Amino acid sequence: MGQSLWKELFDKCDSRVGPGLTNVAKSEEFAAATALMRRTRRIAERRLEDVCRKVLRVFNLPAGTDVNRLLAHVAQLEIDVRALRTELADREHAEFLAQLEAEHAARMVSAKKPSTSSAKASTARSTSPRARASTSVSPGDNSGS
Repeated sequence: MGQSLWKELFDKCDSRVGPGLTNVAKSEEFAAATALMRRTRRIAERRLEDVCRKVLRVFNLPAGTDVNRLLAHVAQLEIDVRALRTELADREHAEFLAQLEAEHAARMVSAKKPSTSSAKASTARSTSPRARASTSVSPGDNSGS
């Protein structure tokens, strides 16, 4: 089986027209004409954008450049907010850690020295009731012994 009909037609056209088109595409005249068309197109696009921008401003509507400028501004604000959130979270974590360290230090100090209520309780337990009774002074006794 041979090639399909469309492939044969394409190959015949390409072999006849291809070399001529290649020569035209490589010529200086074609490059100059292409550059001139690109330049003309850019000038026409700029003029059309200017006219559209002026019409939009007459009706107090934002032009594409206005919207792009605002989008860039919003993007920068989002970056700033993200940085501020990170900074705030870091500060909150630092404050929380400092609070935990202070509480831990306070517990360590209170664990090292006995409290006054526990010292009185241990003194009361070590003294027998008879010894406490003999050393206590009665309300009417002013002799001190």
